[in-house]
Amino acid sequence: MNKYLIYFVFLLFSSCAKKDDPIPVIEAPVFKVIGTVNGQAINIQAGVDDYIMYTDFIYENSASAFDFNGTLRKYSCASCPNSLKIKIRNHTTSSSSQSVFADSAFTINYYSIRTVGANSTQYDVNFNSQLGGGIPQVYTWDFGDGTTSSLSNPQHTYQHPGAYEVKFKVEYQGGCLDSLMNTFRMGVPGADCRAIFLPTIAANTVTMLNNSTGAGLLTYNWNFGDGSSSSLENPQHSYVNNGIYTICLQVSDVDNNVSNFCRKVLILPQITCMTSYNYPQSMAINNPSALSNVTIEWTDENGVLFSSINNTLQREKDYFKILSVEEYAENSNGDKTKKLEVRFQCRLYDSGQTSFVDLVVNDAVIGVAYK
Repeated sequence: MNKYLIYFVFLLFSSCAKKDDPIPVIEAPVFKVIGTVNGQAINIQAGVDDYIMYTDFIYENSASAFDFNGTLRKYSCASCPNSLKIKIRNHTTSSSSQSVFADSAFTINYYSIRTVGANSTQYDVNFNSQLGGGIPQVYTWDFGDGTTSSLSNPQHTYQHPGAYEVKFKVEYQGGCLDSLMNTFRMGVPGADCRAIFLPTIAANTVTMLNNSTGAGLLTYNWNFGDGSSSSLENPQHSYVNNGIYTICLQVSDVDNNVSNFCRKVLILPQITCMTSYNYPQSMAINNPSALSNVTIEWTDENGVLFSSINNTLQREKDYFKILSVEEYAENSNGDKTKKLEVRFQCRLYDSGQTSFVDLVVNDAVIGVAYK
């Protein structure tokens, strides 16, 4: 284990100070955790009240993967009260002797909060295109996570929970171009609210088959793309003119979650090309090595450790998200570090799982090390 701390202190001397008693002046805090524990405010900052940002990385033999740790605690003790530790597991397995390439491990994205090792934290998704009005030549899928495909009906695996903008563009014979973009959520708060529908067309009339999901009674807001709308669950709509129309459905549930999905319909005779796709089918994948998962630990004022590592499933509203990633200074051990801006909410249990704390952090900057 390589353990070190990041602690920048500038020593200034004054004519009023003793020569052997320098006055430490600490720069504005870089690392911090601001939020609540069980509704009580916490504001921990490195360089204030003896708090320091410790960072280390260790090789977890049971998972064959590196863990990157950041701990904000006081300098004077190892198991300090009111301290926070965040552990981010690498996105891939490796041997203990391999270098750790952290760029892919720390991305601006949602991460699963680790509970038991086999929880689903990755997602296989099948996309099914719906085309018309021309002969397709070039397919371009952008999955919203930095990857693409040139297949007509691709399958894609998302390595993280998240909200992804999926854009599908098709170039047709003769040069016609058309595209469609939707946002899909997987494994994040509100992901169970989904606007799903399938239109069937007879002449100029479209009938909606609504398969939307969500908590409790759902409300619907349809936009048929010609200025008409409906709040019915399974409406029917007739178009006056032929052409291509984008139909959008917005669904809201009793927990105030909202989902939107749009797709296109072609009212014959066609006048141009049309690119659309069905709501994708997704399947959660077990992740026994907990790759790219996050473990959060909080030590309370009495020295009791609360953790996410072996507790029951987190609530649907719980999440962990990296908002920004920056290279930072080397630590005292000479290892490279990164500065992560993060936001999270979780429920942590004690070792006997008899009590828990609810941790909500809306403003945090932590450090992690890698080699």
